Amino acid sequence: MQQNRRWGRLKSAVLQTRKYHAMTKRQLIEDIRQHNPTAQPQFLAQFEEADLHQYLSHLEAAKAKHARKIGWMRPQARLRAAS
Repeated sequence: MQQNRRWGRLKSAVLQTRKYHAMTKRQLIEDIRQHNPTAQPQFLAQFEEADLHQYLSHLEAAKAKHARKIGWMRPQARLRAAS
């Protein structure tokens, strides 16, 4: 089971990397700004495409991790009427 999870994560990472390689630098910057609107385009433009790929991947992984944490809520106890 654990190995299947690892393979799933690795497969997902490979697919994400392929998606990024098809993107231009401008598209990478736009996607980064969707996750981090405070990042200035002029600042991001200073970096190489590989660095932008890595940063975008990091932002998406952090978002997915955050979504997993808040995706489940403890069921509330059911109140019963006293007899």
